[in-house]
Amino acid sequence: MKLDLMHPAHGGIGRLTALLTAAGVALLIFAVDTLVPFEFAVAVLYVLVVVIAAMLREPRTVVAVAALCGVLTIVSWLVVHRFMIPDTATLRAGVSLAAIVATSALCLRNIAIQEQVLTVERQRANFARYFPSDLVDDLTELDVPLSLARRIDATVMFADVIGFTAMACKLQPEDVITLLRELHAVLSHGIFANRGTIDKFLGDGVIAVFGASNCDEPNATNAVRASFDILRAVEVWNGERRRSGKPDVTVAVGLHFGAVILGNVGSERRLELTVLGDTVNLANRIEAYCRDLGVDLLMTEAVVAAIERERSTAVLEHLTELGMHQLRGFGVPVRLFGYRKGEPSLRPAGRHAAEVIGPVDGRGPDCEPGRPQAAGDGAGSGRPDAHQVKLTEFPPGPRPRLRDAGGALGLRS
Repeated sequence: MKLDLMHPAHGGIGRLTALLTAAGVALLIFAVDTLVPFEFAVAVLYVLVVVIAAMLREPRTVVAVAALCGVLTIVSWLVVHRFMIPDTATLRAGVSLAAIVATSALCLRNIAIQEQVLTVERQRANFARYFPSDLVDDLTELDVPLSLARRIDATVMFADVIGFTAMACKLQPEDVITLLRELHAVLSHGIFANRGTIDKFLGDGVIAVFGASNCDEPNATNAVRASFDILRAVEVWNGERRRSGKPDVTVAVGLHFGAVILGNVGSERRLELTVLGDTVNLANRIEAYCRDLGVDLLMTEAVVAAIERERSTAVLEHLTELGMHQLRGFGVPVRLFGYRKGEPSLRPAGRHAAEVIGPVDGRGPDCEPGRPQAAGDGAGSGRPDAHQVKLTEFPPGPRPRLRDAGGALGLRS
């Protein structure tokens, strides 16, 4: 980054040097104009003083220096020519004053343009914190403000660390900050590499939106790809942590597709561009439910349906269909699809559907509410099994299609 010592924000030696230089040049021009009998408009050289003052990028300073140069021009004319009107000296003084005014106007305009450029660069830097770099140019050229509230269809991602609180309690504060910075770098790279938008960081996690900047992109596909990129990057990161004697970090990712409201929220003193709606709330529940099902990635059937519309079903080959589940705060059961590292998919190429056996909320005669029943002794294992879900193979024929039936997505052949 180039340090501009002339900018008023830096003050100090650079500013003082510019002012002293301008004052010295102004006094020299005044002396020559007053004491030396030249027959040309020496006072025109005052434009150099104005240009030096303009280097400070302070409009008030430019105006003050220009006014002082004008006064010196008039004083020199009065001292030498004593109101000899009209004559060539008066004409030369008028030309000098006109040059000072014109130069000052140009300098003020140049300062204004520089400030506009700096404002655009600050906007680009702010956009770069939340958007992929290849989208920043497009966003800065939008005629409609991005913060204008509007309803869009998007895929919302929640991702955070499982067991972060217990881990942080064993670390020094500076180690916690280092951990979070490394985590955010991993999450950001996966999101930006797949054209996602960071809504906000949530301590040990992140909210991301796919489709906020361009609704025409395959945002559900991008979200799933970003999720797998994040999980792979976490594995690499954990390898580095193991070599340093540090514990592994486990990240859970939840996805949901649906309508959201995008716009600015907050007060006049602090605004935040964010997304709101049931889609965001359900995505949050989905991510938290990863712990109950023992999976690393969990998504709703709405995401799968969107991916099928986007004709990108190859990204679904590693997912397992986990059946219908009742999530806290939502009245309609939700069909979920999950992925657990190191285990093959139980849903080959989308040819199987899961049929829930018993209540959809995972309750069994020996289970606590909300916990799935394990095979064998009935103790809650935290993972789906044959007591909850059985896989039913579809007969040969067209691939099953997803539909919306009364607010709940289902399968039809």
